[in-house]
Amino acid sequence: MPESRSARTGRRITVAKNYLQDGKTLTFIANGDYKSGDMVRVGDRIVIAVTDTPKGCAGTGLAEGVFTLPKKTGETIQAGKRVYMYDNHVVEDNQAAAVPLGTAWGNAEGGAAVVAVKLSG
Repeated sequence: MPESRSARTGRRITVAKNYLQDGKTLTFIANGDYKSGDMVRVGDRIVIAVTDTPKGCAGTGLAEGVFTLPKKTGETIQAGKRVYMYDNHVVEDNQAAAVPLGTAWGNAEGGAAVVAVKLSG
């Protein structure tokens, strides 16, 4: 079985032979030009681009964490509500073309440009 060492104790840790990674990142091929921090749709989920990624290149997206993301103008979003990505903005309404994004991690009034979102895991 594969082994690694604990960073804290230095002890050997045995991991499952089919373990790949902790699942915090996802590699994607950019279908457009992305800037660091952009929402990127990968299949049925959204990740956040780690670095600027030109169209056609491989990029890495964060699949976990809390991020400030642009929200739909005029929409009030309450902490704890499920949110979606629609037209590159966070929305509370699950429209037909909206992609599940995560949970609002703070309140955002209608005039706010961004909302804190914890990505769905």
